[in-house]
Order: sequence, then C-alpha cells, then structure tokens
Amino acid sequence: MVILRFFLFILLSLPIQLTAFEAINLSIEETEVIPLSKYKEIQFPQCINTISKGFIKNDLLGSSKETLNRSESRSLISAGKKIRSYHKKILELRRIEEHSKILELATEALDFIYTSNIFNQDTLARFPYHNSSKYGSFILNGVPMDYLSAQQFSAMMIASIASESSKKIQHDELTQSWSEKGIKITRWIFNNRGCSTKIGVSYNSSFEVEEGQRVRSVGNICSAMYLKESSFAEDILIDALKIKNFDKVIILGSLSLTDLQMAPASQTSFKAAAFIRLNTLARLAYAAKKQENWCLVYEGNDRAIKLAKELSIEPLNSWMDSKKEASKYYLPNKEDSWTARYGNMSYRNSNNLYMPLKTIPPAYPRRLLERGIEGCVMLSFTVNKEGKTENAKVEWSTHEGFNKSALASSKSYEYSIPEKEGVPTNIPDVRTVIVYKIEDPNKSSLYIPAGCE
Repeated sequence: MVILRFFLFILLSLPIQLTAFEAINLSIEETEVIPLSKYKEIQFPQCINTISKGFIKNDLLGSSKETLNRSESRSLISAGKKIRSYHKKILELRRIEEHSKILELATEALDFIYTSNIFNQDTLARFPYHNSSKYGSFILNGVPMDYLSAQQFSAMMIASIASESSKKIQHDELTQSWSEKGIKITRWIFNNRGCSTKIGVSYNSSFEVEEGQRVRSVGNICSAMYLKESSFAEDILIDALKIKNFDKVIILGSLSLTDLQMAPASQTSFKAAAFIRLNTLARLAYAAKKQENWCLVYEGNDRAIKLAKELSIEPLNSWMDSKKEASKYYLPNKEDSWTARYGNMSYRNSNNLYMPLKTIPPAYPRRLLERGIEGCVMLSFTVNKEGKTENAKVEWSTHEGFNKSALASSKSYEYSIPEKEGVPTNIPDVRTVIVYKIEDPNKSSLYIPAGCE
C-alpha cells in the first residue's frame, strides 16, 4: 500500500520585539528586537492593559555595501566545512544512538562555532549574498538556504540533537543546559535574520518599520527555526515550573505557542503541534493561577479545553474547575479571535490574513513511484481576490519528474479571500512545499526524503 503524504506551508512576511531572557546570558553577540514579554501580549492581548508598539528589523544578510575580503572568505569557508563535518558526524551518532558521544562531540562543536564568525553581525552584513556562488547553497528542511544560513542551521541542530540525547539518557540538568544553549542560537537568528518580519500579518497594526526602510524578504532560516525554538522553550519552561519561576513559565509558554503558530505546516502535523500547545496552555494556566492572574487562568484553561475537544480528548476536570474559579474575577472578551486549529492568528483587524481552505494531494508520478524515488517541490504562486491560485511556477525541486504533478495540484488550492484593510486583494509570492513520501513501516515518523531535510 502506498500513501502520498502531502504537506503545505505558506511563507509570509509578517511583523513584531525580545528582551533576551534575563536568566539566559547570551554569549553570542545579541541585538534585541522583540522583548520576550511581548509574546504574552501577542498570545493574550485581552490580558494586557496597554498594547505596546514594536519595531521589526530586516535581515542583516548582505546589508552592507562592503564585502568580506579574501582572507575572511577563506576563513568562513574553512569554518563552514568543519561545522558541516560536526553536524554530519553527530547525525550519524544519533542514528546509532551513541548519546554520550553525541554530547561530547556537540560540546566540542559549539566551542568551535562560538570562535567562528558565523554568528558575527559584521560578517553577516558583509556576506556577498547576491554574489555568493563560491560559497555554494544548500537544501535543508526542504528549503534552499544560503551559505551562512546553512551554518547557523547546523549550529541550531547540533544543540537540538544534544538536548534530545540528554533526554534519552534522562539527564534533566543536561537537557536544560543544552536547551538554553539552543535558545541562545535561535534568539540570535531571530534578532538578526529578519524573523521579526515573519511573526504574522495579524500584528501589522502593532509593529512599525523604521522610517525610510521597507520590509525585505528573509531567508528560509526563519522558517526552519520556529519548531526548534519551541522545543527549547518547552524544556526550559518545564524546569522553570519545577523551581516555581512562574513568570518564566508564562513568558516561555507564550513564546512556544507563537513559534508553533508560525512553524510551516510542512514541518509538523496539526495533531503533533496541537498536543504540544495543549500541554503548554495547561502549564501556563497553572502558573498564572499561582500568581492569581485570573485573565490568563481563564484564557489558558478555556483554550486548553477547546483544543482538547478538537483532538477528541476529554478535558481534565481541573481545567474546568480552574476556569470556573477564574470566571469570578474575569469577564472574557467575546471578540477573542483565538481558534483551536490556528491559535491566536489575529487579535485586531489584520491585513493580508488568509487561510488555506482546500488542498487536494497531487498524483504521485507513476514512473517515480515504481522506481521508489521520493522528493519534494517548492511552488510559488499568487492567491487572487477570489482565493484561487494563479501564475504558479516551480521554485526548485529534487527531481523534475515531480514538477508537472505539483503544478497540476496547485490549481485545486482554495484560500479564504485575502483582504487588505477590508478590501479583497491579490497576494503574490505565496510559497508551498509539496513532499512526496512512500509509506514504509521501517521509516521513522520524522523521516524526510533526501534533499528535503
């Protein structure tokens, strides 16, 4: 039996600001864009007395008129080879579950990475992005990345695998430590790679671009970052709950919820993400109750209850009781835009907000199926005023044999009517990744075809 698994995601240019978590002293140089406290505002605006303004920051990649000199380029290329070698070795150790060796090599790798220039703002700004053929490009997590993005992605994945190995050997302190290392990396990526522009069109009215600037498109490193950061935040949150640091639980819970909202659907299923969201909401509501923040108690439990029902799970009685208690002190906002499936996509009249309504999986090309060839295709197209697609084209694919099938499938997509200030409008450059996988009981649920990882 062959099952085609079809994944769709939209790469949006979305706006929003991060005071690095005070308990996390970044050793990688840091430029704060969105205060962590603002993530609570994003998720629970009805629980905030004053909505603060924030600024978005463009990707620094290639933003300087100056470029790297020959010596700096050679050093960067040499460092990149070593970082990719570390990543490759650690992936192989994960395959054979050599967790102690993973932790040892990951420590060595991050020590080297911190001495390299891949997390240096000046290097990032002077990297010749528009003339970078000598550096090469990569396809990671199913999307193309420039040279520097690929190295930053490897650093993030090394920390993620080390955190995963720490859990496997049931070492809580190491898990916490590696997750803190990981979130330092994801925060640097967020702050410097333009990820603030991707937080959500639903927050346009709360965020501003500095005068004289325009929002530039950003690299796919942001799309690859969200799920990893959510996982790091969850690990730190659990430790914070143990030591009764309830402020930290609420802030990191809100960060995790936002990251899961922004993660492309190609990287996770609704059900997998929903279970994480459910646990996060319950923990956040518990922490809020300890602080007698009745708005967050009510909203957190209410959302957990609704999400549980969406998953056909019986909500816990403690959630019901806690919500009822909170209702004595808090009157819910009837205009709350939160939904069980999409989260808090919008808390005010948003521009260009649209949702996929219908996607028919493409036919698996017979010849490729018979030969057992898997792969993926990235399409770009315009969503028109009627919510239909037009001008579809292939951005890249792992095998041209998938292109015709993917393009044909895109004609069936239907979206909610995209609007700008209440007026129907066309949305150009919407991107979708279609992944072709053949079912095999020996494959992990996390399996991704070669070239799409």
